[in-house]
Amino acid sequence: MSRRNQPRNTDARYRNPSPLPPVDPPQVDTMGIVFNDPTFLNKYIRISRRRVRPTKFYDESVAEALGVGDDVRMLF
Repeated sequence: MSRRNQPRNTDARYRNPSPLPPVDPPQVDTMGIVFNDPTFLNKYIRISRRRVRPTKFYDESVAEALGVGDDVRMLF
């Protein structure tokens, strides 16, 4: 019997599964940032998992404008 001809399960549990319980976010150093909206906290957590990738394109004036010039120079 093909999948197409198989009878469908009409049990209510399969049509409307109960939602999963909320999961506490992993412990992440927020560097003192207080998030009032959990959406922003989730975005921060997702972004903080990214690895920093080296690049050969460094613009010192942009780093200074962002206020990270000293930090970037310290990395080098």
